Amino acid sequence: MSSTPIDERDFQAALAAGDFPAAQALILAWPAAAAGRAKEAYLLLLRTARRQRQMAALDALLAQAPKRLQGLPRFRLEAGYAARARGDEAAALDHFLAGGHPGRLQAAITLTRLGRTAEARPLLQGFLAEEGSEPAAWQQLGAIEQAEGRWSEAALAYAAARDLTPAAPEAWRPLVALFLDRGDEAALLRTLTAAAGQPCLAAALLEQVAGPAPQLALAAITPLLDAGAAPQPLHRLGQRLALAAGDLSLALAHLDAQAAPEPEAALPLLQAQRLAGLLEAVQPRLDRLLAQHPQDAALQEEALLLAMARIDQLASTDGAAALAAAAALAAQHPQRPEIQARRIELGLAGRDFNAVAAQIEALPEPAEQVAWGVRLLQRLRRSGRLDTAEAMAQRLLRGREQAVPLLEAGAEIARQRGDHALAHARFAAAHAAGAEAATREMAREALLLGRHAEAAAALREVVARAPQDRYAWLWLAEAQQRDDPAAALETYAAGCAQAPGYERLWRGRAELAARFMGMEAGLAILGLAEAALPRQASLLRLRIRFLLKLGEEAAAATLLAAAERDFAGDSGLRDMAIELHLDRCDFAAALPRIEALPQATPADRARQARFLGRYHALRWELAPAEAAFRAALAAHALEEHAAYPLTRLLVLTQRAEEGFAVQQEHSRRKRARGASANPNQGLAGALVNELRIDPAVTAAARAAREAGDTAGLARLVRDNPDSTGAAIALLAHWRFRRGLPAGTEIPAPDATPDAASDATPAIPRSVVQYWNDEAPPEDLQRLMRSWSETLPGWSYRCFNHRQALAWLQQHAAPDAALAYRRAREPARKSDILRLAVLLQEGGVYADADDRCLKDPTPLLAGRALVLWQEQFGTAGNNVIAVIPGHPVIAGALRQAVTATLEGYSGTLWLETGPGAMSRALAGHLAAQDDPLAPLDRGEILLLDTVAMRRHVAFHLQAAYKSAGRHWVQDRHGW
Repeated sequence: MSSTPIDERDFQAALAAGDFPAAQALILAWPAAAAGRAKEAYLLLLRTARRQRQMAALDALLAQAPKRLQGLPRFRLEAGYAARARGDEAAALDHFLAGGHPGRLQAAITLTRLGRTAEARPLLQGFLAEEGSEPAAWQQLGAIEQAEGRWSEAALAYAAARDLTPAAPEAWRPLVALFLDRGDEAALLRTLTAAAGQPCLAAALLEQVAGPAPQLALAAITPLLDAGAAPQPLHRLGQRLALAAGDLSLALAHLDAQAAPEPEAALPLLQAQRLAGLLEAVQPRLDRLLAQHPQDAALQEEALLLAMARIDQLASTDGAAALAAAAALAAQHPQRPEIQARRIELGLAGRDFNAVAAQIEALPEPAEQVAWGVRLLQRLRRSGRLDTAEAMAQRLLRGREQAVPLLEAGAEIARQRGDHALAHARFAAAHAAGAEAATREMAREALLLGRHAEAAAALREVVARAPQDRYAWLWLAEAQQRDDPAAALETYAAGCAQAPGYERLWRGRAELAARFMGMEAGLAILGLAEAALPRQASLLRLRIRFLLKLGEEAAAATLLAAAERDFAGDSGLRDMAIELHLDRCDFAAALPRIEALPQATPADRARQARFLGRYHALRWELAPAEAAFRAALAAHALEEHAAYPLTRLLVLTQRAEEGFAVQQEHSRRKRARGASANPNQGLAGALVNELRIDPAVTAAARAAREAGDTAGLARLVRDNPDSTGAAIALLAHWRFRRGLPAGTEIPAPDATPDAASDATPAIPRSVVQYWNDEAPPEDLQRLMRSWSETLPGWSYRCFNHRQALAWLQQHAAPDAALAYRRAREPARKSDILRLAVLLQEGGVYADADDRCLKDPTPLLAGRALVLWQEQFGTAGNNVIAVIPGHPVIAGALRQAVTATLEGYSGTLWLETGPGAMSRALAGHLAAQDDPLAPLDRGEILLLDTVAMRRHVAFHLQAAYKSAGRHWVQDRHGW
């Protein structure tokens, strides 16, 4: 052994800390005399990285290993594990075959995974011939035999594995599973009986049987007991299985057979008996359990529920006796208001609440009247009897208008009924009567009624009096943010200082800053929030949302995956992951997660249906998409997020009246909650109205599209060049007729993928963008730089208003320059400029809020025009790639100029944006002998959302959109 000292302890410390690079450096620095120890240490380092699932570190360690180690069997074994983790089974197999004796087992496993069982079997048999005491090898051999239908051989192999470790339940399970799969009940019973001599083993295996075959498991209990298996766990299992099967008698027999039943196992059975009305049978068993567990709160609660059930049962035959029993029970449990309420209710046959109110009014003390009145109102409200509760509130408040507890209870009833005006009046009366706590609630109702100034004034009073009231700070900021965002930000900051542990204040502050000051400001405040409140799932969700709004999908996905691991079960992260999968069009990952969503409540069912609708809509599967969106609206009365995409789908299929009905119903629901609701304000509503203007054209377009009548659609477009509905029908018809899978990019004419990558595209390599001011805001500059950074060999220009006007006066037609000067909105100016520049020069135009993700050169090769087909079926104009002088661009420019110079008063989207582009494209197609040929040939490429998102992240977050400068707030996608 060498006497040269080595830093063994430093190595062990680095290894324990998971600092693999440091540990590796220490090993490599050891002297040559310590080569033997260095070899063992390096192999230990590899093994540790693998066991800790640090696969990136393991790959690095393998790649940087000294050459003298790389041929060692144990090294090759670790390399095989790393290759398997990467999914490279072929490489893993090579390594395992060189990994010595242990590697042979792993090589056999790998061969099995690769479907090469014929090679795996002799390898396993050779391994077992040398080392027959390895249970995993026997189990693997059994799996191969079972997969190939050799049941007897599989049973023998599994039995050999079991016999090597007979005390381990895992050694028995494959054999049990085999017999279950074969339906061999006799062999299964023999196996279970063989395990009966080991404590609790038979019960563990029987649990395995109970999942797929509960009746078989139930029938096997008696033979196992006869064979000497431990009775307690078997009776407990039998009790559960019998109860699940609805056999109360058998379940009771198993319960009674237990010497010391556990309360949590017995309670479901007792509760089932109680709910079935078998009260006399419950009492002795419950008494026995209470004698064994006198301090068990759940048993005590069941005893109370049983007593109340006996009172209810007695009330059906002897009301007086039931009332006396209720009074006695209320005396024993004076702290339980529901018993007091039961006592009052039992005073009236048939639960006459007016009579109950009369009893309350007859109580001698006013304070007692108020207290009982509040309890009655609360009970009615919590039980969902809101109309009765409101009637009782009105009665009890007569003559007691200053009774603050009744006013507050009545206000809560009005709030739950959605009558915010009445709730506000009652909270205001309580406030006037001196109830300081009512001030905040009064302000909350004022906020819900849209009375922001009133709400803000009241909440300022609250925070001055109670600066620790976090809800008051939150609602004050919400009251201010619509009209005075700067004041709202100051309020959020003050609230965060007073209640630093309230994450909703931090979230509101960060979101408001992001909207009105830019994402950098929002992220800075979010960083402060995360420092004050580490490991908050809600803050992680907000950071992920910010990243997505910036178009940083990869960073968002990485953070989301880590967050889901750290906060397993968080529903917000779960939903966000589904949204991200859909945004990235990863349908294989999205669908299983959507199908696994809970469906316990109407809101749950609405959420799942909405996700399914979006999934199908992105794939252009319109019938299931429509069914899902309608199911979402039907499942939950307050579901909003399905109304807009359903309307878009109905526009896409020319069903304007149905779309109008959806919009009207959605608006009615919003008004019922006191929210502003004008169905015509959004883009979807505007398009519905556009299609309703000419119902004959819309009906003809729908009929022709549904009949697959291309010629008829083209004729309809030619006859109605200003009809957006006809244009949508023709463009949607092409998509439906081709039946293209989501994300398809039709090859260019006479172009192969190989040739496209090297060819000089007809579309010039230039990018044009527009921002009206001299310099775009910083958050937009970051997005706009993505084009020049991603396309370094391309020319790039960003026009401002002054530069655009100069260019138009020099290069464009006079009417285009005139229309630009007359345009009031920057968005209209941008629409005109992009079309004029592209008509003259060709190239690529992109909106300022779009991020370039990859070089589009291969996509553009051989194309004349590339556009994005929005989910309305229309052609978007936020990203355009085109050759100079293209007639579609000329047509769109002509429409935009005419609309501007003639002073049309419709939406920009329809006049100069995607509406104009869609009509121009449809008109160009309709003029062809074969209208769909340019699209079919790929000369004009109309990308769907899935394909476009591979190249561009569009409609991203920017502060200007919240500052009243964005042309529309409606989304374009699903």
